[in-house]
Amino acid sequence: MREKRPYLLLNGKELMDLQESLADYLHSFDILTVTRLLPEGDDRYILDSKIFQPPSLDPKKICPSTEYLFFDLSLLGDPFVRKMFNDRTTDNYYFSLNKKDADYTKSMNEMIRTYQKSKDHLFGERLVSSILNNNVLHLKSTYENASSSVQYFVNGNAPRNYQQIADGFRGLIVQHVKKQKKVNYYSDLLHITDRTLSTVIRSIFDKTPKEIIDEYIIELSKKLLEDKELSIKQIAYELGYRSPNNFSMFFRKHQKITPTDYRLKFCE
Repeated sequence: MREKRPYLLLNGKELMDLQESLADYLHSFDILTVTRLLPEGDDRYILDSKIFQPPSLDPKKICPSTEYLFFDLSLLGDPFVRKMFNDRTTDNYYFSLNKKDADYTKSMNEMIRTYQKSKDHLFGERLVSSILNNNVLHLKSTYENASSSVQYFVNGNAPRNYQQIADGFRGLIVQHVKKQKKVNYYSDLLHITDRTLSTVIRSIFDKTPKEIIDEYIIELSKKLLEDKELSIKQIAYELGYRSPNNFSMFFRKHQKITPTDYRLKFCE
């Protein structure tokens, strides 16, 4: 049962340990945000964040390395911020961050964790309220800057519609790759042909759509392998593979090492 406070931040592992309370959390709070930071290389990260209002969550899709923040709208006390939040045009945020912005996101989560352990609930609520209001402003600014920037594309001179398609493609991968790994699934969602998608992705990233999909799965795999409480079998099923052997063959093909050996060598 939740404590009588208007916010709660848990990572996926903590949430899985408390699954008997999940239904209570989903019915007791106004908002759920689900956020992941994935390394992109060259001191850059992908922020993958979703807002659920009212909160909803499939227990089978809980990821150990993801942050789950439950909170009430009462914490957005600034009328300007509340209006900005309510007038948002999307519940899905997927964009590239530099290390400074990624560190800011991590530090804000750590602060919320610290304050939710405080015995002075009123003090903690005021501070977390301030953090959430600042986060809404910061997220809006970062999202708008990322949306108007092409700094993380290989070819900044590509046509603007190419950049929009590429951004949409990467966003769809984050949402669906655990269930759908075929290129034609994404070209269908984007209402373009496989050939057009290939042309766009090669123009922007100098890679094929399949290479982009595989790279994302590998990065996600490495993140999950860091959690030693997850078995290779659990990770394989989490990523949508029918058997651990299929996952291991895929991982070894791209990394020249098995998932088990990778964990032993790189995940201390």
